[in-house]
Amino acid sequence: MKWSEDAAVNECRAYFSSHPVLMKLLKGFWEKYRSYGSFTGNVTLKNLTQDQREVLEGFFQKSFHGQKSASISAAKFEKALKNSRFHQITPERLFLACFGAVPVGKRDEAQRHQEQWSDMIMQVQSRCKDPLVQSWLEAYTENPGDFPVLSRRLRSFGDDILQGRKLLEKTADILIRLPQRQDQVEYRAVFSAKLTGNPHSFDDDRADGRLLYELVKWFVQMTDGNFEKNEEKKLLFPAQKKQQLYLKAGILLDDLSNYTMLSGICACKRDGKAHKGMTGFFEENDIVLVPLSVIARWSRVRCIHEEIYIVENPSVFSVLQSHYKNTRSLMCMNGQPRLSALILLDLLADAGVKVYYAGDFDPEGLNIAQKLCSYYPGPFEYWHMSAGDCTASLSEEILSPRRLKMLDKITDPKLRPAADILIKEKRSGYQERILERYIN
Repeated sequence: MKWSEDAAVNECRAYFSSHPVLMKLLKGFWEKYRSYGSFTGNVTLKNLTQDQREVLEGFFQKSFHGQKSASISAAKFEKALKNSRFHQITPERLFLACFGAVPVGKRDEAQRHQEQWSDMIMQVQSRCKDPLVQSWLEAYTENPGDFPVLSRRLRSFGDDILQGRKLLEKTADILIRLPQRQDQVEYRAVFSAKLTGNPHSFDDDRADGRLLYELVKWFVQMTDGNFEKNEEKKLLFPAQKKQQLYLKAGILLDDLSNYTMLSGICACKRDGKAHKGMTGFFEENDIVLVPLSVIARWSRVRCIHEEIYIVENPSVFSVLQSHYKNTRSLMCMNGQPRLSALILLDLLADAGVKVYYAGDFDPEGLNIAQKLCSYYPGPFEYWHMSAGDCTASLSEEILSPRRLKMLDKITDPKLRPAADILIKEKRSGYQERILERYIN
């Protein structure tokens, strides 16, 4: 006969079940067992009634007369159990009879849980032989804290190992199919639709979107030898950091509003062949708006005389392009640099092109100029941004105290004289007012 069917066990269970105070006591020892991993500790019973005291006196064979509370040790409980007609029943058998299970110590449970998860990770690792996935699983196993998004989601599954394995397999699939690994570039919505069937699964406000961004950052750190150096450069234009990281993984977040205006530039694609569109615009001496998705597929660029003249404003760019035709390579930054412009600057630096930059004479314009000079690793020169140029460009627009305060950040000695003019005059200056200087 199985012990769970034993008459003594059934009688013991019936006895405890008929007295709530004893069940409450037993439940208290269950929690102690969970904490310590053994039958030990003390349980305190509070607000005892007369009936409850009588039940305790009957079981423990001692007086609880007048006590409002009682602290009972595991040793006293076990002794009382042995001195009763249930002496052959251990506390563990009693737990099983009354609660259907024996408590597992939290430490043992955590260890068992960790072993189960480790076995599951090893199973995923054995099924997927992709080297990048292998590296990622090793990195996660050694330092889960480096992957907070993934770790939180896995913890939320609790003991559901199957759900955890599905998430890890999905994560492995993301890494395997990153467009950059196929030497491709595609929109995030397209990538999302391919993997999940939903173009919005990887949006920023979705759980999978946050997971994708975490994986993209890890991927770039693993595959880009200049990652640490580039991190310092990204601090100059923090608004572009996320887009730049995604692009390193071959994913485009935005394209239609992310373009660069060029003239007099030729480019080569990743396969080494000339970009026929850029060649055509060069030969036609036309302005071209190049979207990020196109620039992202370039491997090299070529400029006239290995120089490029960059201006901040489209109207100035248009006049210069009409005047210089194909005797100078030109680029329009159009305010704060977009990612397309920063990617192009990287290509220009790789080609050893010298940059001449001209911007507006206001706090924002000088700040952009200073950041671009710090960002660009190749030869860089300010173009007509001296104190004299600043004075000639001044308008009647008054600078507010808040904007004037921004000029404290201008530390470049070549820009500081212009900044001092703005502080003195409290007026802003614009490129359009000194167009003849750029032409002559």
